[in-house]
Amino acid sequence: MHYVLKPPCTTCVVVCYCVLRTISENNIKMFTPLLLCLWLVHVVTFFICVYLFQSNVNITQLPKNVYHNLALSGLGGLPLVFFVFRPNIPLWRELVGVIVCAGLEDVLFYIVHRLMHTGALYRFHRHHHKWQNVHAGIAFDASSVEHILCNVLPVVLLGMFCGLGFRGMVSWFMLSTWGSVSAHGDVTCNHAEHHRRPSYNYGTGVMIVDRLLGTFYKN
Repeated sequence: MHYVLKPPCTTCVVVCYCVLRTISENNIKMFTPLLLCLWLVHVVTFFICVYLFQSNVNITQLPKNVYHNLALSGLGGLPLVFFVFRPNIPLWRELVGVIVCAGLEDVLFYIVHRLMHTGALYRFHRHHHKWQNVHAGIAFDASSVEHILCNVLPVVLLGMFCGLGFRGMVSWFMLSTWGSVSAHGDVTCNHAEHHRRPSYNYGTGVMIVDRLLGTFYKN
């Protein structure tokens, strides 16, 4: 009997292989503890936020895709930080960088999210839209392709673009994870409205891009 990798597992393996092929052995030894720490920050922040926003959600009974995607964040996405990870960044620059990341996230997420609603990509996004009544625990209940494109890459790339060091990355990962969970933790929030009206509210936070482009729907 032959074991065939399922698509999510295949995605994870391929991404890891491509990334690790480009990284020297010395860099792997140097940065692996830091990346492990970043991943743990992401996972722990997720479960804490789920509890804070909806304590009645049983974190041991979340959809299987949530656990898979939490693992995929570390295995398939975080290693990208290897390429431009900057040590010894002044604290004030990291604080400014985190603020810039938060400001730009709405723009980048709007673009990626709206693309996920096109015919070619919606098949990867459809699974997440099975939830019309959202709750905090399903923030990462998505296909592996969507999770990498919408939840991991925008966060990692913005952190890299803003030149964040380790402290900045930790802060940024905590903030972005909190943002994802909180967007699903309140049925009256703007993103929850997107689950009921998929043609509106593609962005994050106060949804500045949606307001500018006429796709904002006030709950």
